[in-house]
Amino acid sequence: MVKGKLIIIEAGDGCGKATQTKLLYDRLNQAGYKVKKVEYPDYESPACTPVKMYLQGEFGGHVDDVKLLILLNPNNPIGNVYTNQEFEMILEAAKKYEISILIDEAYMYFYDNTFIDYALNNPHILVTRTFSKLFSLGSLRLGYVVGQPQDVKMISNLCTPHNTNAFAMRFAKAILEKDGMLDMLIKNQLEGKEYIINALKKNGFVVNAKEGNFIFVKPRKVDADIIVERMKQEKKILIKSYSEIGTLGKCLRVTTGEKIYMEKFLEALLDIDK
Repeated sequence: MVKGKLIIIEAGDGCGKATQTKLLYDRLNQAGYKVKKVEYPDYESPACTPVKMYLQGEFGGHVDDVKLLILLNPNNPIGNVYTNQEFEMILEAAKKYEISILIDEAYMYFYDNTFIDYALNNPHILVTRTFSKLFSLGSLRLGYVVGQPQDVKMISNLCTPHNTNAFAMRFAKAILEKDGMLDMLIKNQLEGKEYIINALKKNGFVVNAKEGNFIFVKPRKVDADIIVERMKQEKKILIKSYSEIGTLGKCLRVTTGEKIYMEKFLEALLDIDK
């Protein structure tokens, strides 16, 4: 990859938080690459908005300088996703200006679309996935990239030696070969998310849920920061508070999971926010 060329990263979520590309952005900067962030104007913006604005020159950028475009689908922490029509628009511009596209699909298991076919059938398009989300194996630091052979080879050349280990690979092999495991995990996750959304609404909470395994919850009476701290200290449950989340304003960001864990979370929240 040419260091004089520009890398564009979707890196801001519209509510003051970095996306999952922050570590990649920092490392590319440290390695001497020219990296530019594109950010959502606000929480309610469609996924395509920041990239479309850049391609149209609204950030004062020169598209001819761009070598690589990094997209998140779904986006973390707010859950925006690209429609097929939006991605086709981006792909058309990428082909015109000879821009490679890398799509981070870390959270793809939590919604019903993927752009992996583009990577399988087109050069200069890569899709990355991880075992850290749906499979809860973040400590293994294991993922994979999908693309054309020549593009995957380029990525392999950029990797550090021994960037994974036999223990992690053994886990990945077992997961991929276990009949029904993927479908079971997805089913349990989606059932848990649906349960907690409905249960929160029945108990008077306002919920904003997009794609991904997380939701935003507007507290009823107690300040979000206080709830976060009490959850940690009293209930041993870790959640976060966010501000400027559309019409919700300041609220809680909650990772969703299987129903049994969502029931425990709901019981703890009702005990605190009263």
